[in-house]
Amino acid sequence: MTKKKKPESVQQVKPAEIKKEFSLTDRSSIITIILLALVFFLPFIISDKMFYGSDTLNGIYSRYFYADFFEKYQSLPKVLSVTLSGMPTVEAFFGDYYYPLAILQFIFDIPRALGYKYLVTVVLAGLFMWTFLRRGLNLGREAALVGAVAFMFNTQFISHFFPGHDGKMFVISWLPLSLFAVKRLCDTAKIRYAVLLSLSVGMCILTSHIQTTYFSLWGIGLYFLYEGISALRADKARVKFIGKVAIFSLGIGLGLGIGMVQFLPPYKFTKQYSVRGTGEKTTYEHATSWSIHWEEAASFIIPEFCGFSAKDADTKTEYWGRNPFKLNSEYAGIVALLISIFGLFAFKKDKFLRFLAFMGGGALIFSLGANTPLFHLFYNFVPGVKLFRAPSMILFWMAAVLTIGAAYTINRLLSEEIPFKSRELWAKRVLIAIAICGALTLLVTAGQSVVLDTWKSIMYSLMTDRNVSAFNANYSNFVKGAWITFFIGGGALFALYLYLKDSLKPAAFIIVLLILAIADLFRVNSYFYKLINPDEYISRNEPALLSLSREAEKDYFRVLPIPGQIGNSDPQIYGLDNTLGFHDNELAWYREFTGGQQRENLFYLLQQNKLDSNPFLDLLNVKYILYRGGNSPVQIARISTALPRAFCVTDFEVTDPKLMGAKLREPGFPYRTRILLEKMPPAGYLPVQDSVPVGMASYKINVEDRIIETEMTRPGFVVVSDVYMPYWQATVNGKSTDIYKTDIAIMAVPVPAGKSTVVIKYYSPYIAAGTKITFASIVICLLLLTLDYFVIGKLCCKRKEEAAVVNV
Repeated sequence: MTKKKKPESVQQVKPAEIKKEFSLTDRSSIITIILLALVFFLPFIISDKMFYGSDTLNGIYSRYFYADFFEKYQSLPKVLSVTLSGMPTVEAFFGDYYYPLAILQFIFDIPRALGYKYLVTVVLAGLFMWTFLRRGLNLGREAALVGAVAFMFNTQFISHFFPGHDGKMFVISWLPLSLFAVKRLCDTAKIRYAVLLSLSVGMCILTSHIQTTYFSLWGIGLYFLYEGISALRADKARVKFIGKVAIFSLGIGLGLGIGMVQFLPPYKFTKQYSVRGTGEKTTYEHATSWSIHWEEAASFIIPEFCGFSAKDADTKTEYWGRNPFKLNSEYAGIVALLISIFGLFAFKKDKFLRFLAFMGGGALIFSLGANTPLFHLFYNFVPGVKLFRAPSMILFWMAAVLTIGAAYTINRLLSEEIPFKSRELWAKRVLIAIAICGALTLLVTAGQSVVLDTWKSIMYSLMTDRNVSAFNANYSNFVKGAWITFFIGGGALFALYLYLKDSLKPAAFIIVLLILAIADLFRVNSYFYKLINPDEYISRNEPALLSLSREAEKDYFRVLPIPGQIGNSDPQIYGLDNTLGFHDNELAWYREFTGGQQRENLFYLLQQNKLDSNPFLDLLNVKYILYRGGNSPVQIARISTALPRAFCVTDFEVTDPKLMGAKLREPGFPYRTRILLEKMPPAGYLPVQDSVPVGMASYKINVEDRIIETEMTRPGFVVVSDVYMPYWQATVNGKSTDIYKTDIAIMAVPVPAGKSTVVIKYYSPYIAAGTKITFASIVICLLLLTLDYFVIGKLCCKRKEEAAVVNV
């Protein structure tokens, strides 16, 4: 009786190693990946410049604040005092606050540190993808190298330089390591791979880019189901499958636990206090904003098709799509696209390639948002979708599956003996594809009006005159891109044709594909690779702001920059407490206090050429208006009516918060001596009108603690013009006291008559809880690794030895 053959683990692909004329080693593959990254970043490395990024420049002040604060106090800031009159850091997403690469900000100058973060991130993306392809999917070294290079330089990834979306890049770089952990977990059911999965998921969360992490978890879960169910069908071992589900769930759970210090505080903050928790941020229209449209989808093939928002005068692209602007690209590379499509059709029975097609197609459908009716299903039935916008963000999965599919296809081409008839058939089809691509390129070259009319009639019937004008302005660049794409894509197909005809050796085939892929991606990435002199964009030499910075060392005050004349975030670079600034997770009541997104309450008197007696500016302790005329240096206008950072009152009025803004704007309202409360104060505090001062208050900050000394003639309130947050905790003469939210957004503390010391500290219970969960998750991971290597591992070795003895 013949022994039944044990079914092989799913996707045990035979590795293709090119022998004789060309053979890579694992070490040479890794060195190649690192060297290519160094070549790509060489212009940055040998310069003293920084990478341009629109959001980078808008938010670089926070990185300066982070580094300066840590250098001064050897601790991490809890409050970003220089933005929007004070914003929480961790709760409101303070960039890569806990991400390990943040340490580079303490080694290099801030503008240079970001570039080195990009360099490390690109190298990690390449190495992790090579690990997944080589050690996970068991592909040959050459195929794995092509896939790794295509992934680490794909434009969907690299183009995030230009908008400054480094958090997205951090998450994407960890994606292949997560896939590797899932693959090895399904193949071996070892706990160590659950721990590795935990590490990669935890790192993604620590980047603070939760939406990209959320989409990453979608694909990781689907890939586990594919691998797990495929194994279950192969060996019918249900118990083993259940065990794998448990181990996978453990890995994801511990990964969430590792990232909980970054996830839990923002989750609570966003849900309860942020403008992102309001109803307008969860509508279908908001969820589908910043979708891609069919123009961007066509740019997967020719990246210049719908253009990009120009970064400088030398860039001949002009965006004519339906979004307000376009600062990135979803282009994954024409070589990866064509080889993947070829593999899908040539090896049409291959389940793995079909799974990749399903993943890529699903990402495309989701990214199109309201452009397909299917998004209603995602919005209504998939938890979390309505909390985010920009469905296009999911398209990193498209780039990932195309590069993986290309590497997998190359491996099959190199490792399998394709029948002569099939080789001949596919060689002819490849030639036909080249001819069709050439004909289409000629058509778009000569038929601008035909292309425009066709697109308008089929894809974009509501195309405006502005879009038509932009289309025509961009067309020459599109034609140029079409020809370059044809020569590179056609070159890849022709190399495939020669290989199928046995006229091109495997080594030459691989080298040609690598060269074409690198040339293609480096070319398109150049649109988004802009080095700038930081001094031209980040000025720290404005005489007026330097003078105020020195004054701020001795006094407490805020400033108000006039939008359009000075950058809203410029004062922060000088360490000045700023009333404005940009933050995408703003406190809801601060936005209401300032008068909505247009900040009407801050500017309504300035529009009448009145500097003084604006209750909103005075309550925020705004002493200076910053402005400039044309290209002149920054000018300063002093507000004489600004209230101090802390002052005393005894008069109050309990008012509906929705009515407070109108009441403060009433002419003659005594905002200097009367505060508006949302609830009654403690017993013994009665509203008393006084025309003379009722007390004195001194204010100082010790690291981040607010210390106020008061002397009151009767019980009343000390008003502190820092923005209210429930995490501020107050003591008066050592006894815990409630803090009241007054005048919509600022703080007031009840104090007794006489002298008192008020101490206000920031304490977030969610940061404390998140820290404990993160620490516990790390400890559990270390214990599991110990258990896996030293207990389970030794036990398995012992059983193998006993089995060997029995067989003997």
